Amino acid sequence: MRFPYDSRVSYHAERNRYLRLQPSNHRPARRSALEGAFDRRRFLSGAAYGGAALALTTAGLGACKPADRTSDPAAGPAADPFERELALLALDEARSSGARYADLRISHHEFESVQTREQQIAAVRSTDSHGLGIRALVGGSWGFAGTRDLSRDGVIAAAREATAVAKANDAIAPFETELAPVDAFPEGSWTTPHEIDPFDVTIEEKADLLLRTNAEALRVDGVTFVRSSVLSVKERRLIATSEGTLVQQTFLRLNPSVNITAISSDRSDFQTRGAVVEPAGRGWDYVLELDLPANAGRWGEEAAMKLSATPVDP
Repeated sequence: MRFPYDSRVSYHAERNRYLRLQPSNHRPARRSALEGAFDRRRFLSGAAYGGAALALTTAGLGACKPADRTSDPAAGPAADPFERELALLALDEARSSGARYADLRISHHEFESVQTREQQIAAVRSTDSHGLGIRALVGGSWGFAGTRDLSRDGVIAAAREATAVAKANDAIAPFETELAPVDAFPEGSWTTPHEIDPFDVTIEEKADLLLRTNAEALRVDGVTFVRSSVLSVKERRLIATSEGTLVQQTFLRLNPSVNITAISSDRSDFQTRGAVVEPAGRGWDYVLELDLPANAGRWGEEAAMKLSATPVDP
């Protein structure tokens, strides 16, 4: 059953409506030629996927039993069924339009920043972005197109545009490009190893940790200013190729920061201690391991020590 579509409807509204109309274990209405390639070329290659291949043939990609991810701490959730359908649709459209190879990425980026100064919150920012980028290869030339319109019409238009650009480039400077052979991964997933997703931690908890860090630094004689912040980033990326790969990746990144300034008693000099912690591709458990409040006093003392340190001769 095809679900009704209105290009003016937002991605999230369209996705929610799709999920209500279409159970996750039911094949989408349009079965592309690429879905058939997934069946024949990869699922039948191993006994572990034999049952999945049979389910795929009879009930579609959505009916496949997900791989066991419990044994691998880096294994992440399977691809969103709505994004998966859009990816297959776009690749199928690129091939139908004349591309001999195509790949795409559907990315969802979330950013959250909490900044503090002394005992006040200086700023809180939260943004996200969502979009698709697709490449097409015609002859030996590439074409690219991107869109934030994650609807069926939007991704079809992007696939056609990428293929048209590749055709135009190949018409101007035709040559042959041979792609290196690679293995396909039709059911891949990976997530940054972590124990606590930073986006499961409330802004209040993050601000409280930073304010406690500032308070400990301000206990040191001479420390007058303290700035601290934490930037959390989550990037969900679905990668799909016309050769049969479909991989869901989730990247987590954290950038905590503490900057402490000490001022001399006669206010003739000031020194700063910064760069005390490093960014990392981990979860919130990394920030907890840093124990910022417990170390803030030592960093404050190091800033104050610089006020009386012997100058370095040039």
